[in-house]
Amino acid sequence: MLTRREFVAATAAGLSVTPALRAQRGPDEYIAFVGAYTRTTGKGIQAWRFKPSTGDLTPLGIVAETPDPSWLIAHPSGRFLYAVNEMPLYNGLNTGAVSAFARGSAPGQLTPLNRVLSGGLNPSHLAMDPGGRWLIVANYGSATDTAGAVAVFGIQTDGSLEEKPHTLIQHTGKGTHPTRQMAAHAHAVVLSPKARFLLVPDLGANRVVMYRWDGKAGSLTPAGDPFVDGPVAGAGPRHAAFSRDGRFAYVNHELNSTATSYRFDEETGRLLPLATVSTLPRGFAEQNSTSEIELHPNGRFLYIANRGHNSIAVFRIDEGGMLSVIGHTPTGGMTPRSFKIDPSGAYMMIANQRSDSVNVLRIDPRSGLLTPTDKVLDMPTPACVLFLPT
Repeated sequence: MLTRREFVAATAAGLSVTPALRAQRGPDEYIAFVGAYTRTTGKGIQAWRFKPSTGDLTPLGIVAETPDPSWLIAHPSGRFLYAVNEMPLYNGLNTGAVSAFARGSAPGQLTPLNRVLSGGLNPSHLAMDPGGRWLIVANYGSATDTAGAVAVFGIQTDGSLEEKPHTLIQHTGKGTHPTRQMAAHAHAVVLSPKARFLLVPDLGANRVVMYRWDGKAGSLTPAGDPFVDGPVAGAGPRHAAFSRDGRFAYVNHELNSTATSYRFDEETGRLLPLATVSTLPRGFAEQNSTSEIELHPNGRFLYIANRGHNSIAVFRIDEGGMLSVIGHTPTGGMTPRSFKIDPSGAYMMIANQRSDSVNVLRIDPRSGLLTPTDKVLDMPTPACVLFLPT
């Protein structure tokens, strides 16, 4: 039987859960944790019971009050949860923070463990070493000219974080965008399927940086090919996702609303560009930026959120890793900051930041297409979603 630790490790790493494994995973219920920006009206992290067989949601209320938890990740054991605190100033210091929580026996219950300085301004993304020993943080930096950094924190046996980074790498470089690329901005940290390499889409430097990851030492060293530039100047790489078999990687670009497919070599960490496609329908000429990217658990479809067009772009993936657009579905709200597909692949929850709602869409696993449901959660400034077994 698949243990909760094995299940959480698989889903946290972005691996698919086959029907055979789903049959072993226990009760048909998860906890959906949603982080929200607290700088306006959000209250931190809220939770809902979620049933993927029906899409039903039962509110559990606010489970943690923590500042600006805009990205969440779970420990492989399923016992701990971590949140970035996306701030440019924490306790009077020019830095953001990262918070650690222990999960309680009650559904959705979170108990604060500790909070540490993140190693830079505005931490925006997290990656978890599969062994559960290290937490990796992407620090975006300031909105304009303060460069971002990548930090690695040790995780102690009680789930709390070590006070200081074990590894800290300051990014450098800049792009051509006059306001968004004045300095390097590490936007995401994504481990390869075998956890040999770390990909860091850097929006400000306009490149995807590749590091070799040592899970025993908690160290990062430049890969043989240390980076690949964005497809064009000013593209602004934001997030990344790997194919199920690890042969391909996909990067969405925030500033020019495109996505690039790459062939990925797990032995060397090399990314070979294949093609770049638009995330927008033809004829749309208004302002837009992309946010999240995620692969469906069956590995056949890729989804990217558009902020401005306020849609999810749906792509089919062929055997050669290439993307072809098959549709655009409205998110049901404004500014989809992020979204998450539930582990069964049946539903997508979208955090529509500026319409203060979390909208639920149904996924057809055969076609990959999305359809709206009547399930809409009222929540101020939602930013991210995380599914965990109860």
